[in-house]
Amino acid sequence: MLHCTFIWQFGWPNSSSSSSSNSSSSSSSNSSSSSSSSHVRGTLVVGVVVVVSVVVVVAFIVVAVIVVAVVVVVIVVVVVVVVVVVVVVVVVPAEAVVVVMVVIAY
Repeated sequence: MLHCTFIWQFGWPNSSSSSSSNSSSSSSSNSSSSSSSSHVRGTLVVGVVVVVSVVVVVAFIVVAVIVVAVVVVVIVVVVVVVVVVVVVVVVVPAEAVVVVMVVIAY
């Protein structure tokens, strides 16, 4: 590959002077091609960085939504358990005592 590049830029070894004029035009063409390819490469790198940044931000948002959903579910479960325990421990025995007192009163 390096040999082909050398021949493309400088021509065949021991060639005539026409190849030197070709080499100057080809080297200017090569420099413009090189700057064009570096511009494309830079644009590609910027595009990849933007895509990766967007993916990371979306992943963080998804994880945050999942964490908030899990916290809400845990809070709801704890509230339901506390309400059930309060009803079973406080309300049911109080009603039982009232029922027993009513039965005893009659």
